[in-house]
Amino acid sequence: MTQEPRIVAGIRSSPGYVEQPRVTGRQVSGFDPHHVVADCAGTPTYFSLELGQKYHDAVDTPGTPRIQELFDTFVEAAGKRFGCSAPTS
Repeated sequence: MTQEPRIVAGIRSSPGYVEQPRVTGRQVSGFDPHHVVADCAGTPTYFSLELGQKYHDAVDTPGTPRIQELFDTFVEAAGKRFGCSAPTS
């Protein structure tokens, strides 16, 4: 996660950057559902999730959370801390 203006500007100007499905009710844009920019107290904030091979090896193990569940939990927790727009109905 970053709020560095130059990084966020570079991400927003990259090919393939479009509106994405809402994350925990928050409107976002990005490259895919796990690399997105949201408004956090008026500051564009980039969230991303990259998982390593150990996660992929464990994905079929009972109790292993799904990628979207991990990302949603991360955005929810960080979003509260950084004042990201509250979910809308």
